[in-house]
Amino acid sequence: MNLKDLFNLSGSGQQGNPNDPAILYNKGVSHLTQGEFEEAAKCFEKALELDPKNTKAWNNRGTSLLYMSKFDDAIKCIDRAINLDPMRAAFWYNKGICQDRMGHLDRAIKSFEKAIELRPRYPEAWFNKAIALETKGDKSAAIDAWKSYLNIAARNRNQSEWKIMAIDRLSKLKGEGK
Repeated sequence: MNLKDLFNLSGSGQQGNPNDPAILYNKGVSHLTQGEFEEAAKCFEKALELDPKNTKAWNNRGTSLLYMSKFDDAIKCIDRAINLDPMRAAFWYNKGICQDRMGHLDRAIKSFEKAIELRPRYPEAWFNKAIALETKGDKSAAIDAWKSYLNIAARNRNQSEWKIMAIDRLSKLKGEGK
């Protein structure tokens, strides 16, 4: 059984109250994990109409919009999540991803740094901070960020593909200095 079946998204015989924000949120998560970003955003929007303080729904709606390249709207949603819960590293990370995609590298770096401040061993934040610094042309800071990423990711099996990319990028940056 996949997530779609679990939440009975086929439309027939819907379980539970269709106006329950938790059910709508869970349907949104299911759509998001299935790559159905427009449907996910709609579910999160409906959930937020009923529960406007649901920080995860704001963040996930923003994430759905990010995947649809609606960056301004995505940031607005993620900012709502941050305003409600500024201590959640993942919200800052997602904001940084949006800012990076928009080409706002300085803002993205600050968002990644805030995510790292809140969760120092956040490999994805270190990875994306390193890319943003490298793209910006701050070679020294990028090298430091890549080293930090590799130190954190060393024993993390989920980071194996990213570690290979990080090692390659770090080697190239160090090689440019010769």
